[in-house]
Amino acid sequence: MFVSDRDGNGELYAVSAVGGAPRRLTFTSANESDPALSPDGTRLAYTRDDGGLPRLWIANADGSGAVRVTDSLDFAGAVDVSPTWAPASDRVAFVSTTSGSARLYVLTLATLTIAPLLPDTAPDVEPAWSPDGKSLAFTSGANGGSRLALLTLATGAVTPLTPASSRDGEPAWLPDGHLLFLSLGTTTALAWLDPAAPATIHPIDVGPGTPGHPTSIRP
Repeated sequence: MFVSDRDGNGELYAVSAVGGAPRRLTFTSANESDPALSPDGTRLAYTRDDGGLPRLWIANADGSGAVRVTDSLDFAGAVDVSPTWAPASDRVAFVSTTSGSARLYVLTLATLTIAPLLPDTAPDVEPAWSPDGKSLAFTSGANGGSRLALLTLATGAVTPLTPASSRDGEPAWLPDGHLLFLSLGTTTALAWLDPAAPATIHPIDVGPGTPGHPTSIRP
């Protein structure tokens, strides 16, 4: 699944991993972006701007039945981005600036209700749902920093994973429960850590060039 402006504006397309002709999923005059397919393969979360700022939409996997789901949440200047699905395909975490700062929210599909995930107003972005569904990794901007943190959903507890002085982001879970991320120091590097022992950072040598947008290939 990918975004292309080949037809004049940002639209969503799907193509088989073995090749073939791409299939267009959205047909609007707006720009669609941030596609995220539910783990069960039935639903699609994405953002759509309708000539203004991006809002969160949910559709069937083929793009049909699209519904904007943040009508009751957003004020006029809000931006919704970065949808990520729970493993059970029943909830979507995302970022919205509806409160004036980038914060984490969760959409429950069964009721189409939305709730904030954290009480603070720090800029929290880039949520990534853990494979066991029990936590969210995210990039915390508390105190002006950019560090990885872990939100335990059952308790609301937040555990910092990297130092306050670090500049880290774009967490992505591996199937074994470890976290990939970008270390944004003097140079941008790819690394991983074990949330149970976050003090040890494991660099990943990717050769020349600057890595970006890490993700895992699930078995």
